[in-house]
Amino acid sequence: MHIIKKILFFCITICSQIATCHATTDSEKLRILLVDDSKLVRIVALKTLKKSAFDLNIDTAEDGNLAVEKVTDTTTPYDLILMDINMPNRDGVQATIAIRNRLSAQKTKIIRHSTETNENIIAMAPDTYKNTILSLFDGQLPKPFRGKDIEMLIERLFPQAKKRALL
Repeated sequence: MHIIKKILFFCITICSQIATCHATTDSEKLRILLVDDSKLVRIVALKTLKKSAFDLNIDTAEDGNLAVEKVTDTTTPYDLILMDINMPNRDGVQATIAIRNRLSAQKTKIIRHSTETNENIIAMAPDTYKNTILSLFDGQLPKPFRGKDIEMLIERLFPQAKKRALL
């Protein structure tokens, strides 16, 4: 019986240490806003983000209007916004301009999340966008992105980001 108590105590101690070591508070997690009008793209991207090596707090928006609303209404700013370009209501460029105007002092990174290349975006853009469209974004991710794509991006933009401990 004494040995069973020792084993049980050992297991409880180890489990509590593992839980303590790997617990990450919401304030330590990287806050990401994923903006895309396609439900399927959001589902696939969410699964990819959740499988990443980083502790992430992920929120979604279906269009540019909702993205601007979420960014404006939050008390805790997003660290990273993954922005689709072609969306109804307010496209990704218009939403990014509105977000940049509201967050002028904040360090939120906005990444273009699109199937379009830089050349295609500029070719499709109205003349008013051509001079500023690429300078609005802090980078680009292909659509769909792979786990290693988002992990490399996070490592580059947020070297202090907490990775999940592998058990």
